[in-house]
Amino acid sequence: MDFNIETNDLLEKKYRFDKNILSNNKYFIRLLEKSISLTVVEKKKILETMHNLSQKQIDELILIFRDEKEKYSTGYHEKVEDLKYRTSRDWMEIKYLLVIDSLSKKAIKDHLEKLKEIENKLLDGKDST
Repeated sequence: MDFNIETNDLLEKKYRFDKNILSNNKYFIRLLEKSISLTVVEKKKILETMHNLSQKQIDELILIFRDEKEKYSTGYHEKVEDLKYRTSRDWMEIKYLLVIDSLSKKAIKDHLEKLKEIENKLLDGKDST
């Protein structure tokens, strides 16, 4: 099991553009992941609202992310490396939160199903008396 592949799949399934958007959902998420100027809170907010973004807003964000990537990819700067590390750490936090959220929902669903089974067994036992 590869945590990165599975969480990337979860991200791409949970956070999607509106169906009328022409941009590549996966590409946008990768650019967002690598952005070193946004905080984890800002990235999460973009993910949560990306289904409401217009084509123009998405195109502008992609342009900003590309410019940022180009600007910081040239040369080595200790501050840039620190930002890249923070960015990587923040993105892992987003992934962990997503996994916890999906596991929590599954656990609740499983628990409700078990309660329903118990309730049905109790009702079946009541009817036979």
